[in-house]
Amino acid sequence: MLGLIIRNVVGLPAVYEKGLRICIRLVLRLGIALLGLGLSLATILDIGLLSVPVVLLCIAVGTSICGVSAIVATSPVIEAEEEETSYAVACVTLFGLIALFCYPFLADWIFLGQPRQVGVFLGTAIHDT
Repeated sequence: MLGLIIRNVVGLPAVYEKGLRICIRLVLRLGIALLGLGLSLATILDIGLLSVPVVLLCIAVGTSICGVSAIVATSPVIEAEEEETSYAVACVTLFGLIALFCYPFLADWIFLGQPRQVGVFLGTAIHDT
């Protein structure tokens, strides 16, 4: 939120634009790839083999992929304007923040406090990292 406020209210010197583009295009993508590598076989076995189909299904339909990352990765391909990309990122971030605070209570209620089921739901339902 602080970054959004600074960028839109105060503004940034033009000298920062090249560095910001590198961060958005290279550093963010590299970070997401490294984060994905963190899911090891031991982790899969730890969460249980019954969870694997749920995770694979969520990856197949794209719901487990960070929304902001997907927006940033696809915006140059569809030639989105900077304002359109910023708006989409802000919406995904806002709804992700709401989910972060509301979903744990919802999941606990739906799955009757079963920690493994709650964890699988939260791990595949909240898209922002």
